[in-house]
Amino acid sequence: MPVLVSFTLPTESFAFDAAATRDPELRVTLDQVVPVDDTPLPFFWVESTDDGFEAAAERDPAIAAIDCLESVDGRRLYRAEWTDDQCLLATIIESRAALLDATLEGGVWRFGLRFDGPGATAPFQRQCHERGIPIDVTRVVSVAEDASSNEGDDFGLTAVQRETLVTAQDAGYFKRPRGATLSDLSDRLGVSEQAVSRRIGRGLDALVETTLVRG
Repeated sequence: MPVLVSFTLPTESFAFDAAATRDPELRVTLDQVVPVDDTPLPFFWVESTDDGFEAAAERDPAIAAIDCLESVDGRRLYRAEWTDDQCLLATIIESRAALLDATLEGGVWRFGLRFDGPGATAPFQRQCHERGIPIDVTRVVSVAEDASSNEGDDFGLTAVQRETLVTAQDAGYFKRPRGATLSDLSDRLGVSEQAVSRRIGRGLDALVETTLVRG
């Protein structure tokens, strides 16, 4: 039975470390579910407040080439070519896993893979260890268990979005009159007001999508 594996990885061990350091609110997401072949993770969306993202990406040792294909509402679609020594992607390809999602947010990469069976997950983790790829496996579950679990209780929110929305709710930000301002939330979360606003917007968008549109 197919198995789903989720894991995290620091930016310095994969890609866009310099760009993430320049912009702590940098968000990079895989454009769509794609099979892993000779060109894994070719298309991704970037949300950044830093105009220097492309320059930083072009100097990234993991990137052989990068091109901006489209810009929509502050989000940019890129196509990337990765260097041959990108160990993580090579390991994914060799393990014959399907790359379901990949997201960089809060300075951490989060990946989701699907393996044909549970026997394939241990060799993948072992190979990552042997190659010095510091993955932190956060979840291993069969497809059947995933379908029947209550993981949907997160309503499509990332950990950062959930923290921000909960903090805003506790502070009375959504009440009328407001019990807190963006400045108050900025102080509580230790990020800029713009970052708080973006997190709230993304979080509310995810909630509407999962509870009203899909539900």
